Amino acid sequence: MLGNPQWTNAELRVLDWVHDRTSPPAVSLARAVTLAGETPVVWAVVGTSCLVRTGARERWASPLITLAVATAVRHVLAERIARPRPPRRLWRASWSGPSFPSRHTALGSLGIALTAANLLPRPGPAAAAGAAAIGISRIVLGVHWPSDVLGGWAFAATALAVSRGARRGNRDRR
Repeated sequence: MLGNPQWTNAELRVLDWVHDRTSPPAVSLARAVTLAGETPVVWAVVGTSCLVRTGARERWASPLITLAVATAVRHVLAERIARPRPPRRLWRASWSGPSFPSRHTALGSLGIALTAANLLPRPGPAAAAGAAAIGISRIVLGVHWPSDVLGGWAFAATALAVSRGARRGNRDRR
């Protein structure tokens, strides 16, 4: 899929379509929303939610460990794949690093899910809405291919599933 000229052309058509139909206020909103995926913001929000949540140490340590491992794995994966960004003419924001998987989408989605799980009795709807907003913002800003965003969402979902499985395994051993 990545690097396939037919797929890239299809994604470029999607990006051009979005670029041509996005109003300046929508771009401003996307710039604000995308901040939720900035790595320092993700760490601050997840860390704060861990401090607010009372309970056993593993209940606050687990989200931070999940975020740390996911941050490192995503970085290595992105560097190995080294996918280039969409064309400069589409950029409406600054960026850094390789394109796939989207760091903002992956870590922002993961951070929102971990925070929601810490603070809400039913975290799913809030986590899904936040993840969708961050991912879409990256496409509106023209700094990611749609498949980068899909990859970011898949990465976050996988990190959450692995983390949940590891926590269950730890509980079962007790």
